[in-house]
Amino acid sequence: MASFIKYFSRSSAGAFGKLLCLGVVFWVASCTASPFVPPPVSPAPAAPVPVRVLLLVPESFERFVYVSFREEGEVRHRFGVEATDQLRALLGRYYSRVALDVTGSEAEAMDRVSAYREAGGGYRDFELVAVPRFVRVEAWHRRYKHGFDVDLQVEFFSTLESKVTKLVGHGESEIGAYATSTPLEAGRLALEYAVSAIGDGIYSSRDLRAP
Repeated sequence: MASFIKYFSRSSAGAFGKLLCLGVVFWVASCTASPFVPPPVSPAPAAPVPVRVLLLVPESFERFVYVSFREEGEVRHRFGVEATDQLRALLGRYYSRVALDVTGSEAEAMDRVSAYREAGGGYRDFELVAVPRFVRVEAWHRRYKHGFDVDLQVEFFSTLESKVTKLVGHGESEIGAYATSTPLEAGRLALEYAVSAIGDGIYSSRDLRAP
């Protein structure tokens, strides 16, 4: 059984501030304005769910670097390392135990998931295996503003049964030409919003909140 949920987060900033909006499947109409604030903290259970999660990260994900270009030259965004750290922290808010392991490729990650399931009755150390990937990372430039779009996917594989839950978090950042924020900050903010959206998905998914 597989389920698919997509979540959205968005931010924008002009010369004097940032407009922040958060939506789930649709855009929420109400927004708050403030000077370059981080995304809102995703809701989390009062106590961690008694589920053990292995964050299984392909090397291509962890080492992913996006290069954007400005008049000053190229800017290197270490999205892979930052996303790995953010996802590990996010999962730690929801689950009783989170471990991180890096594997050679997405194919190797899938092979390991299959091996865990074939062990019979679930893998002894973890009930869930989470495998992340970047669906899209894009920097854009328009008149008087620039920004980023980041689509981040995390697939959660149950080791107890053939159940897969796929979450896709979308983050946007938009900065005016006269804002003091840098391209690095704009990229990092879009990533933070994408990870925050993944958190919203975990909180809303019954399959991911039950042991």
